[in-house]
Amino acid sequence: MEIVYFICFFLLLACSEKDKREECINETVAEIKIPSKPKPVCKSEYLLSEIASTVDFVRLEITDKSLLRDIMDVKVSKYHILVHDVEGVFLYTRSGKFLSKIGQKGQGPEEYTSIMLSILDEEHKEIFLLSGQGGMKVYGYDGLFKRAVSDTNPKGWFYMANPRFFLWQGFWFVNNRFPLTYPATDLWTWALADSSFNIEEKYYNPTVLEHKDRIEAQIGVLLNEPCLSESEYATMDFYDGSFKMCYFAGDTIYKYDMASRTFVPDYILSFEENPTFEMAYSWGKQDIRFFDYLWKHDFLVSKDYLYLFLGRREDSYIARYDLKTGSMQYYVFDNKVNERRPAPGIIHRILDKRKLFFKNDLSGGGLFHVDYKSEDGKYVVDWMDSEDIERYIDVDDLKKETAKIPDCKNQLLKVLGKLSEDEQIVVIATLK
Repeated sequence: MEIVYFICFFLLLACSEKDKREECINETVAEIKIPSKPKPVCKSEYLLSEIASTVDFVRLEITDKSLLRDIMDVKVSKYHILVHDVEGVFLYTRSGKFLSKIGQKGQGPEEYTSIMLSILDEEHKEIFLLSGQGGMKVYGYDGLFKRAVSDTNPKGWFYMANPRFFLWQGFWFVNNRFPLTYPATDLWTWALADSSFNIEEKYYNPTVLEHKDRIEAQIGVLLNEPCLSESEYATMDFYDGSFKMCYFAGDTIYKYDMASRTFVPDYILSFEENPTFEMAYSWGKQDIRFFDYLWKHDFLVSKDYLYLFLGRREDSYIARYDLKTGSMQYYVFDNKVNERRPAPGIIHRILDKRKLFFKNDLSGGGLFHVDYKSEDGKYVVDWMDSEDIERYIDVDDLKKETAKIPDCKNQLLKVLGKLSEDEQIVVIATLK
């Protein structure tokens, strides 16, 4: 079995990121060519109605047990909203009614010192929290502790202290990235785990394997020294029950095949120009020339289109690939490189805009940014704080807008009329 897996792995490797990838391009694997100067270009944002049938605006109920300050993550299902805030993790109904605060901060065996991620399991009515010190802990919808999962301390699993977990159709997927904060014996990027979080399969970024020795040599290197890093996670999408992903710096969008338990190529992204390995993987993007190249920061699959966020300084694009005709269109917009200096001699550069966004024509009210894609493939979510609301929504202009769904516009106006100064709202678009 190990020999078969070994052969299959290298067949996929050969067909993904290297010169032999054209051998994989057939009637089931589309090649998408991306020029350095994209055309045709449009200057109007793509409409939210292209991907979604309706949109809901949820004001989260405020009680003395559910005071939010800064939302870090949101999970949405058919019946619930799970909010990970700097103040804790909170469970709400889909209409925003507060149900429970999940667990408590503390040093006890049923508590957590910090939360790295939260996972909503609707099937078993459980919530998983990964703590930086105690590993994975499981709570009920009432917020009470149920059990701890052994051997899930991040130091035993991951390169860094902020991995990602996804629960998709009963499968647990774990996503890793470097630099190597912790020693690593195996440079996997994705892993399939069972319900007890025992790893069953590992999946490898071909580019990382190619530079394995250089990456492993960096354990313990300070981040203000020259080092290699995956500045972003692998990107993924779950539309229509299909799990698709693209490795960091990868040019292939893979689809997970449950029968073979492997990722198989689905789309090949053929960029006319690419940055060097050193440019792409340098920590903090020390070589600013990296931002002269188009770079895929995210993708989204819908009923009719595949959208790609292609970032570059000054001019960035959202590409729209027609799944039926194979034609491409590009929306162009201004972008810039933000630069910060966290310590003397350290420069960290990042693009200002890196998220997919759409013009919300369903309700009116500005742009919809894709902050989260639900693992059931049914929703995309934008959470908005007071600054976002002030920046993107002008109530007077909204009242004059013609919305595709007037009831959605009225719901938004009603929510905005009730908001206090520092409240946040969750915007949920239901995909077609």
